[in-house]
Amino acid sequence: EEFCFFMHRHWSLFDSMTHSPYIANKLKTYKENGKVAVQRLLAKMGVPLDESKKQFSLMSTNSVNLLDAKLEQYGAELGLTN
Repeated sequence: EEFCFFMHRHWSLFDSMTHSPYIANKLKTYKENGKVAVQRLLAKMGVPLDESKKQFSLMSTNSVNLLDAKLEQYGAELGLTN
């Protein structure tokens, strides 16, 4: 199952989230407050910021495996739905 993040297999999770048209529209990631919102979402999801800035394929298996469930759980608070 693929996430709604642009190029997430080639970029870092943070970059793919901030450049995703869907998330950019919902969280306004083109503004500083939007990028802070992504950082807060990642923190709530338990993904360390330094890990979220690694290439997605190099992230820990634990973080990747929990990503879908955590995004569904905490993303809903910010209006992110499938």
